[in-house]
Amino acid sequence: MRKITTILLGLLLASSISLASANEPLDRIVAVVNHEIILDSDLEERIEALRMRMDPGTQLPPRRVLREQVLEQLINERVQLQRADMAGLRVSDDEVNQALARFAQQQGTTLAELPQLMEGQGMSYASMREQMRQELLQQRVQEQMLYREVTVSEREIQEFLAEAEARGDLDAEYRVSHIMIGMDGSSDDPDVVREARERAENIYEQLQEGADFAELAIAHSESRTALDGGDLGWRPGPELPTAFAERVVDMGAGDVTRPFRTSSGFHILKLNEARRGDPVIVQEHHSRHILLQPSEILLPEQAHLKLVELRRRVVEEGESFADLAREYSQDPGSASLGGDLDWQTFGQFVPEFEEVIEELEPGEVSQPFESRFGHHLVQLIELRERDRTLDVRRNQAQQFIRARKAEERMDAWLQNLRDESYLEIRLGS
Repeated sequence: MRKITTILLGLLLASSISLASANEPLDRIVAVVNHEIILDSDLEERIEALRMRMDPGTQLPPRRVLREQVLEQLINERVQLQRADMAGLRVSDDEVNQALARFAQQQGTTLAELPQLMEGQGMSYASMREQMRQELLQQRVQEQMLYREVTVSEREIQEFLAEAEARGDLDAEYRVSHIMIGMDGSSDDPDVVREARERAENIYEQLQEGADFAELAIAHSESRTALDGGDLGWRPGPELPTAFAERVVDMGAGDVTRPFRTSSGFHILKLNEARRGDPVIVQEHHSRHILLQPSEILLPEQAHLKLVELRRRVVEEGESFADLAREYSQDPGSASLGGDLDWQTFGQFVPEFEEVIEELEPGEVSQPFESRFGHHLVQLIELRERDRTLDVRRNQAQQFIRARKAEERMDAWLQNLRDESYLEIRLGS
């Protein structure tokens, strides 16, 4: 049976495990977040999920440290979900289904098969849906409150791509793990800097002696990926922070950097894998069309018959499709251009139009067909393949710069949400 090992399912693995028994004490509250409570069972389920998605033999931090780390994660999730609720944000069942369908595809299965697959591994599909809904809500509130305020200039994109090209990682992808030792906002205090450096050097020495990177990340890292063993996942080279990209470009799989300093603290990187991204080649089509829109004057049947006649004049009598489009087409955007729709990537038009285009050979004229816009006759002029790698890289650059700017605000935003909330921590031991 397939083994599901992603982070999302890791968070859900423990949802079907009963942590209480007749001999255990009653559940207790470990934190209050405004009008909601976090129970000890919530905390232990999340910790159990963490254990179950770790590699066998991975050493987790001491129980007290781990409980503190995981509780912080739960509190941050709650304040975001509460803010989403206050803002009236919702995630529909269709959106959850789409996200789960993508997840199922990654697992080599389908959305329809996912419940049975999970139940076969002792997991709750209902819990998984709820967890996915919460993750999507967190993304939505972050988008509304952080990302929308971020702007990216053309100059920033150009500089970003130029730096990536100079490093030689414009088309490279890396899977990197990361340990960060922060300086508590006191980067100007020599004692704080020295203590952080010593901690980082001590971790590096343990790594040199064969310690497991993921274990040390969980135990010591102050990055938000700490509980994932520091794993940043696959990232295109240009999407890595500059200080990271400058180092990994010269590293081999398994290499670990010495601690290095940035404004946020001291960092240690491990390059797990590297690969080159494939060129992005897309097929484009160049076509022209004639559009007739039914009305009180022109009935649908009349529009169809008119297009049948126009097709006959092109195919049998050799008249110019472009001339007929100028005379008869009711598309205000293309009629004066002889119906010319210019070069387009497949998928840009409505499905009804795309399906017809895909069946045509260059120079061929379609039979009349209907779309939501009216009745069409289309002629495919030419097909070509185009390298869109640079366009994709530009889009990735823009998205990453935007995400990086939002990320820089994330900690302050989360802290502000916490400051505006009533928090009571009753963790104990």
